[in-house]
Amino acid sequence: MSEQSWRSIWGAKRGTEGEVTADDEHTLVELLTLNGYHTPTATVAPSTWREHVLSLAERHELRPGMRIFEVGCGAGAFLHPLARAGFVTDGLDFAPGLVAAARRALPEAQLKVAEASALETTPTYDLVVANGVFLYFPSAAYAADVLHKMLAKSSRRVWVLDVNDADLMDEALAIRRASYPPGEYDRAYAGLEQLYLSRAWFEAFAAEHGLTCTFEPQTLPGYVSAHYRYHVFLSR
Repeated sequence: MSEQSWRSIWGAKRGTEGEVTADDEHTLVELLTLNGYHTPTATVAPSTWREHVLSLAERHELRPGMRIFEVGCGAGAFLHPLARAGFVTDGLDFAPGLVAAARRALPEAQLKVAEASALETTPTYDLVVANGVFLYFPSAAYAADVLHKMLAKSSRRVWVLDVNDADLMDEALAIRRASYPPGEYDRAYAGLEQLYLSRAWFEAFAAEHGLTCTFEPQTLPGYVSAHYRYHVFLSR
């Protein structure tokens, strides 16, 4: 049996075959489930998710018609409310099964199966975003490479959402470990380390490239990891 990894877990995910239902709520539940936001231990309602995504867009003055590209789009849960609100939405993900689900839900989007590190820097977009993806990257060096390419692909804005907070790593791991019977956590999460990044890491990147850099806490209701995550907003 091969060692488990985030690559094998996400790569094995598949959506429901067939036509996408006209019921947006049903579709979004499937996308959230595939992207890990709708599970027995962390259930995010479709209405809550939609409000979360659209409020981010409104607070940061995005307007319908703007072009948005998502790195690590998964099944398209983040792009779905934006597409319905009139944004142009494209993206990539390394997992073919997730991209297939995203294509069914977002038939007008240009969605590619590719590694984040293979991101092409043309054409450019108004916003290039990665949501809940950097925490699965193998190293800070890999994250920096992807972030450089995201910046090159963006005409103005780069968002890195749902980042593991390095300052809270010990607390987060202790609470996760305590939720399992003794010894069970290490067995369940063998090979499944996550990447934690500090705000200072992003501030240094912003300073190097002459960008403004702001942060917001992750406050998504029903999301058990929200307390240990934050959002990063970079702009020229």
